[in-house]
Amino acid sequence: MEHKDYLVDVLDDSGMVVGQKRRRDVDKRRDRVHVVHVLMLTPQNELVLSLIPERQDLPNVYARRLGATVAAIRRHDETPRKAAIRALERELFMRGAKLQLMGEGMIDLADNYHMMMSAYWVMGEPPEHYSTIDIDSLKAMPLPRFEAALVANPDHFSAPLREIWQRWGGQLGTERG
Repeated sequence: MEHKDYLVDVLDDSGMVVGQKRRRDVDKRRDRVHVVHVLMLTPQNELVLSLIPERQDLPNVYARRLGATVAAIRRHDETPRKAAIRALERELFMRGAKLQLMGEGMIDLADNYHMMMSAYWVMGEPPEHYSTIDIDSLKAMPLPRFEAALVANPDHFSAPLREIWQRWGGQLGTERG
């Protein structure tokens, strides 16, 4: 089955499942779904960010902005952790990563984008090869530089990444080794 043909859960405002849609039929601005983001932190304390590509097949809300290293919509009957593992395998070709939960909850972004979100982090080096369908490019930024850029130029970053950092950024790297 193709990625766009999988069923994903549609949620109500409280996070309860109220139905399913095929991934290709999800309107990210209207349908509340469970989105999973994974941030990669390098051993050198750099945050690996993804430049979100423009896509015609499954349009990205934040195309041409920097976002989480990988992201996915949780499929029907899939746990958030399994969705994070799937995103790492599909987008970074990375297996066996030790995921750490940063946080999760219902999110209402200022740009009228509503979702259930789970955010994880993983330690690793930016891969040399990755899915160019899902990622335009990867950029490693030292944490102090990332935090300064986030304040100086917030529109260069996706709203979900800004929200993750505001809510759970302090969790990044707290369970090393």
